[in-house]
Amino acid sequence: VKALAAFDNSFFSASRDLSIISWLPSSSSPFFTNGKKLVAHSNFVNSLFALGPTDTFPAGLLFSGSSDKSINVFDLGLISQSDEPAYTLLGHLENVCSLYAEIDNATGDIILVSGSWDKTIKIWRNFECVQTLTGHTQAVWSVIILKNGSILSASADKTIKLWSRDGKLLNNYVGHTDAIRGLVSLEYDSFLSCSNDGSIRIWNISGSCIAELVGHSSFVYSVGVLQSGEIVSSGEDRTVRVWKGTQCIQTINHPCTSIWSVLTLNNGDIVSGGSDGVVRIFSRSDDRILDANGLKAFDEEVAKFAIPSQSIGQVDKSKVPGPEALEKPGKKDQESIMVNVNGIIEAHQWNGSVKKWEKIGEVVDSASSDGSSKAVFDGKEYDYVFDVDFGTDGQGSMLKLPYNLN
Repeated sequence: VKALAAFDNSFFSASRDLSIISWLPSSSSPFFTNGKKLVAHSNFVNSLFALGPTDTFPAGLLFSGSSDKSINVFDLGLISQSDEPAYTLLGHLENVCSLYAEIDNATGDIILVSGSWDKTIKIWRNFECVQTLTGHTQAVWSVIILKNGSILSASADKTIKLWSRDGKLLNNYVGHTDAIRGLVSLEYDSFLSCSNDGSIRIWNISGSCIAELVGHSSFVYSVGVLQSGEIVSSGEDRTVRVWKGTQCIQTINHPCTSIWSVLTLNNGDIVSGGSDGVVRIFSRSDDRILDANGLKAFDEEVAKFAIPSQSIGQVDKSKVPGPEALEKPGKKDQESIMVNVNGIIEAHQWNGSVKKWEKIGEVVDSASSDGSSKAVFDGKEYDYVFDVDFGTDGQGSMLKLPYNLN
């Protein structure tokens, strides 16, 4: 599930299975039901944005971007009758991975900004491309429109750029050390960014990084903000994290490797989209959470999920403590340890609220940096064999890339 978009009390999800699904609120568990399923792209659907009612489209609009290089625009008043988009916008030369739309208060026009792997940002007015912004040297992973009408773009070139509505470059933000994946506006003069360097940064519009949030152990793909002001993030480390100020106050482990997207709803719920094709909703409201059996099933699913050993470094089983380590309380909430249980290396995390260790997964063997175990590709042994996502045929094709350190 690559993208999520909120609309009133409902939301949409988009997936590599080429589909978009609308999720409608329900008064009983599971509190959301899947509504319309749209299949109009010929490749992965990687970006979504939902726009509220306009004079021309009183039911609102849904924009979707795809690896097929197109942007589809759906009239939400018509999707119950047809999968066909009202408009298809062409112009990008690669995957369209970010979208942001608003109404021009002065003219009533529909403004759309799109970012693409083709390194450009395009500005569309009433579904016509009126400007293409160039300046990034690698893929543009995220675009947003600020309250003053200016545009922010984030790129794999490790920079964030601020543009005027007429396309002038106003500022360049440098600090992240890897590709920047997401942006969210905060107050009028500040915004958030998240990056493959594992960090989340808070910037003021003048160009200064005023805070850095560190806690993810891998790429951070998506970021959002709750109405309480708390920050929510998701990444390649199987987690959704909740932050208050610069402190991580909650870590929600998932039974899948990648949490590609996270969304905050008006009621305070958090929605996540994972690499296992599942949309999950988390709530602080007692009357909205799963029953005891449902929570137990989720915890067991998380505990069974295998953690690749290279994600935590090469594991020397002889040096990993046994189950007796779980008898000692953790030093802080969300502290993680590994224990050797009959030759199986388990990862456990300390839950400070209930004062106990919780199993979050099992570590599996994989190729090591010192060559103590090898991966096999085409009958030959390598230090590593990486899965590389083609992202081109819409079928989830993966390329095996063998690699030796020396």
